[in-house]
Amino acid sequence: MDCSDNPYKLLFKAASMIPISHYALGLLLFVIVFLYNFLEFHFLEDLRTGFRGSPVSLTYNSCSEIYEGVASKCRILHGRYLATPWLSSPHIQTTFLNFFGKPPIFSYRRQLFHASDGGTIALDWLLNNDVPEDGTHMNNSISKDDTTPIMVVIPGLTSDSASAYIKHLAFNTAKKGWNVVVINHRGLGGVSTTSDCFYNAGWTEDTRDILDYLHGEYVKAPLFAVGTSIGANILVKYLGEDGENVPVAGAVAICSPWDLLIGDRFISRRLVQKLYDRALTIGLQGYAQLHQSRYSRLANWEGIRKGRVDPDRSTGAERRPEPIEPLAVPPLQRKSRGAIPRNRNQPCFYTTHIVLQFLVLPHHLPHRLFRNHHCHFLLSVRRLLVVNRQSILEHLVLRRCPFRAPALFFKQPIRARKSRSIRDYDKYATCLVGKFETVDTYYRRCSSSSFVGNVSVPLLCISALDDPVCTREAIPWDECRANKNIVLATTQHGGHLAFFEGVTGSSIWWVRAVFEFLSILHSSPFMHRQKKTENQCQHSSLESSIDQAPYVHVTDGMVAPMGNELMTNDVVEDFPEVQNSRDKVTEEVALDSKECEPMTQVKPDHLPEDVNSFDITNPIRRCLNQLSRQNKTSMWLLGYIAIISTWPLVGAALHFFKKKIRTVLPAKIQKP
Repeated sequence: MDCSDNPYKLLFKAASMIPISHYALGLLLFVIVFLYNFLEFHFLEDLRTGFRGSPVSLTYNSCSEIYEGVASKCRILHGRYLATPWLSSPHIQTTFLNFFGKPPIFSYRRQLFHASDGGTIALDWLLNNDVPEDGTHMNNSISKDDTTPIMVVIPGLTSDSASAYIKHLAFNTAKKGWNVVVINHRGLGGVSTTSDCFYNAGWTEDTRDILDYLHGEYVKAPLFAVGTSIGANILVKYLGEDGENVPVAGAVAICSPWDLLIGDRFISRRLVQKLYDRALTIGLQGYAQLHQSRYSRLANWEGIRKGRVDPDRSTGAERRPEPIEPLAVPPLQRKSRGAIPRNRNQPCFYTTHIVLQFLVLPHHLPHRLFRNHHCHFLLSVRRLLVVNRQSILEHLVLRRCPFRAPALFFKQPIRARKSRSIRDYDKYATCLVGKFETVDTYYRRCSSSSFVGNVSVPLLCISALDDPVCTREAIPWDECRANKNIVLATTQHGGHLAFFEGVTGSSIWWVRAVFEFLSILHSSPFMHRQKKTENQCQHSSLESSIDQAPYVHVTDGMVAPMGNELMTNDVVEDFPEVQNSRDKVTEEVALDSKECEPMTQVKPDHLPEDVNSFDITNPIRRCLNQLSRQNKTSMWLLGYIAIISTWPLVGAALHFFKKKIRTVLPAKIQKP
């Protein structure tokens, strides 16, 4: 080989000698490896383990009676889960569930539930008589004295009773002899909305009302609740809000998002998660399209559909881009008539150009501009135009006038981009309808992870660690372990609500696990019994403030440190003395009110003179008592602040009066 040959030519010659089929094979191999990692396949892992599957991990409290008496007897939870070999990817499983879920064929019985606010909710029933084993259909209805357990199902986001996984759960449960009722969210299930209330990730009012209604109608039938995805978040939040006062004997949460704020960060992290985000957003936009008449009135319709905000709407939270530097528009010349497009048929050309000059140029315009163009009237409306410069500019340039403004008028183009995330939808729809200040406020208040500690019902939680929608980072491991009523079951694979098993992928693993857990719970003495207790803390209102931390409350001219209105059990346990003192004070106030009842019936003419002085000092005494009850050091702290803040004034006053005394008193008195 000649040393003078170019090495690159030699490489190119050698590469040209390789057959094209080998290049195609290498490219195919590269694509397979890329897709295997991108779609998170685990086929080789299953092959290495001999297709035995991965064991189910259980997290529970060491003193939990629910685990010892119920979960420990569940063979499915103590077994292994093996995904369908040709669906060995969480993304393939999730996609297959939504498009090729192979749901069983049957029909529901529709019942319309009318809420107290005027809303209409569709309840779809599937009785055990509707799916008999011999195939015959019986038209019997459920009686009020029936003792057959009822499974109440809460679907996920934009899902209803027609979803594939809901049909799998309802059919298999009814086939085992139970009755099933699916609570369709407002506006779903083919029922239009009849009120201004819409469901969201933390809307528990419908679940509470329907469960109370079912418990009142079928007193002898135990109720078991099952929530999926967003429905699981709603269910856990409801159980944590009401505590012991729930008519549910047991519950199961499947693939709950737990913490919506963490889920929002996760679903916009990678490209594959962004695809799910976009798909769910399209579903939400379709839901809003069904109820456009109400969303266009309550929310920002342009923001829902296009991701832009109309500045003329009072509900809009964003503003248009501000104009750039004034020198972007050339000044209006006096003699150059070509600079101003004139057309008698379109007189708005002339007005638009002058208004543009007035709005974009600096505020100290020369009077020559007004004098030359006879626009003296603009001097009187100058401030009005400057304040509303942006809306006027867009109104004249982009809407009414054919004159086309250059793009350099704005820092950013005004073309609307379509909403591509759930966060955009929540910003323009959910927050405005639910009266949340920000999207993060909505996510924080509606997350069920903060209510896990208050759950008093036997609860089984099932999640997949490779869930592409609800991340494992949001699972409250410690909270579930601390609660004796919760058993958390996690699998290595399964996707989001998929968990297909078998060679054909015709069955769902969690459907069998749910019924086994609830059936064992039904035959055990650990079923929850509703206990009528007074609501120590009110249900969390959706109309909340952004900051729920301790604040300074000003009442009747006094400054008092106040805590959160909603106090958890942990706070009460940390301050038992404060709680006891509050109870004593409430008892004293109650006794005083009873003793003062006859005095309130006395006519004002016969009241003693000291009553008015008592009314004046009553707010001060109340605030002082409140301060002394909450924190004894608060009084000393406020006193110290008062002395420090008023000492300069007191010192100046003493210095002033000292000079006055020296000038008034004789010199003999001043000297010793």
